[in-house]
Amino acid sequence: MNKAFVLLIFPFAIGTVVASSELSFAQNEEAFVREADGVIERLPSTWEHEVKAAIAVTWSDQTAACLREVKVVVSESQDPLAVSYTDGEIVLSRAYAELAMQGTLFTFMTILGVFPEDDLPDILDRYEMVLEARRSNYLSFRRGESDRPKVFLDDSYARPYQERLVEAFSGFGQAQTLHVADILNGAPLFFALLHEAGHHVFRNCIQTADIDPTLNEEVWADEFAFQVFAKGKFPDLLAIEAVRILYAYKASDSSSGEASLKCRLALLVSQLETPEPRIFKKSGLSSPDSEMFSSNLGRLTRVYKERYSLSGC
Repeated sequence: MNKAFVLLIFPFAIGTVVASSELSFAQNEEAFVREADGVIERLPSTWEHEVKAAIAVTWSDQTAACLREVKVVVSESQDPLAVSYTDGEIVLSRAYAELAMQGTLFTFMTILGVFPEDDLPDILDRYEMVLEARRSNYLSFRRGESDRPKVFLDDSYARPYQERLVEAFSGFGQAQTLHVADILNGAPLFFALLHEAGHHVFRNCIQTADIDPTLNEEVWADEFAFQVFAKGKFPDLLAIEAVRILYAYKASDSSSGEASLKCRLALLVSQLETPEPRIFKKSGLSSPDSEMFSSNLGRLTRVYKERYSLSGC
């Protein structure tokens, strides 16, 4: 498996939203929804072909065989946090898929250097407040009580950053920045599918994966998914995006006992390393900016480690 894996599954959703300075906010919203719908419709097929193959490469053919009959179902649940595994089915709500893809914008903008490093903690505070508000707004939309929430809830706040993001696209070259966008686009969905697959393996064939069987099931499933990212040579920070976004949405995690979302997130963050520049290099493309992208993501890694510590877990 190589980094083309994620590119194949989740093309261009972020890039579509921000790549052109000629698009209005409304046009960008429409473009995002259109691309997100396409990604969501492909999820069951993605699971059957690419994700199961990645699991086999990371763990074993026996693990893949254990998951052979497991299916992915995209539900129309109004709850954007409806992601679960039950009786051979991984159920992921369309609402979660849309919101998770939106949730990667902060990371994407950080990699391109849109935010000054000293401002990252404050901007992350603001962004997580936006994510928290987005859940209730999305529920209202699904009930028919309001319009669809925008990718950015506050146009006046977002506009300067969107303008700087457009400049970043221009400064780095579209092929390179779209390549970075591709890497980010599907990270939360990829992790969510792998995490739920981990629940099935934990309950049915735990011996096929070399992970401590005494771990709490939620933590075990996180580790199962995290190791697939590591094997695939992706920036491991992307492996935590799904849990970080759920944490920002203030989901309850009562089924996990002591493994609260905060502690699950802290455990994953404690394993983060600064990504190697080669991760951002596209085959056949000169990529002089890879060092910068890696450095920017390394800065965000440091912010996450200060923010999501294991203290109290």
